[in-house]
Amino acid sequence: MGDRPTDPRALLTYVGGRATFKLADREVEQALRLLSAPLETTHQLPFFAPLFGFTSAYHRRYVATYLVKTSLLIKRVVTPDEADLLVITPSAYLTGCAWASPMTLLAAGYMANRRHATFRFPFYTPKPASFDPWCFPTRRTALLTGLAAVRAWHGLRFGAYGILCHYAVGWPVKLLAVIGYSSTAAKQKPALVGLLRDIQPLLRESLGQTRGPGKSESKGAVSRPPSTQTKSQRVEQPEQQEHPEQQAQPGQQQQHAGEQRQQQEKADSMAQAQEGWDAMLERERRGGGGEGGDSGSGKRG
Repeated sequence: MGDRPTDPRALLTYVGGRATFKLADREVEQALRLLSAPLETTHQLPFFAPLFGFTSAYHRRYVATYLVKTSLLIKRVVTPDEADLLVITPSAYLTGCAWASPMTLLAAGYMANRRHATFRFPFYTPKPASFDPWCFPTRRTALLTGLAAVRAWHGLRFGAYGILCHYAVGWPVKLLAVIGYSSTAAKQKPALVGLLRDIQPLLRESLGQTRGPGKSESKGAVSRPPSTQTKSQRVEQPEQQEHPEQQAQPGQQQQHAGEQRQQQEKADSMAQAQEGWDAMLERERRGGGGEGGDSGSGKRG
């Protein structure tokens, strides 16, 4: 498809010297040259998609932005096979959005018309005793009356059901569309392997940055490649592996000394308690013996 760009930075639009992802028409066409075939020949939106804002120009710009962001992420321009693989997901998402819009409106219209006689809202039914459909919003502050108030109430009900159906119907339709198209992309293993090979180091780097400082430092020595280690670290590493018991000796000696100190203190406290107990028994024995002697001498006298 013409001259393919080689630098991912050339795919960006620069405004005032600063790069932006709001691509101009020239950058959009340049990014779409990364594909092996024109976008319209491989992926087309439903014929009614322009009625809901998903035009061909919007489709092209959305896919081009996706290709530019991926190229900047892996720090190289994607290959034609990779580009053909990447456009499947954004095209599937826009296709799901195009189908979700009419299905959401139809579901909301059905739900609103089903209980129009009782003016039922999602999860709420007005009480006939206090609700007057001919006044909007209330009898005291009636902005609309008569048939206009009735239409306002039904319009409000349709909007409430539209929000509910957007999450209950629209999102599942988008999800099914992406899953269905992505299953075909997963079968293109050669292009997928190349992308994963370039993305995995970036994922590891981002995961390392999200870890805490303690975890990143403790695991850094294990996961650090040999090329990033200094010469002294490489020399000291075999010695540490040959004598691991010597590394543990200082800590073990301190722990052993602490245990001996605790045992000695415990023995000393037990000895002091025993001496105090013996002294108390001796005092009681002497006191009992003196009283017995005095009483005996009194009797003899």
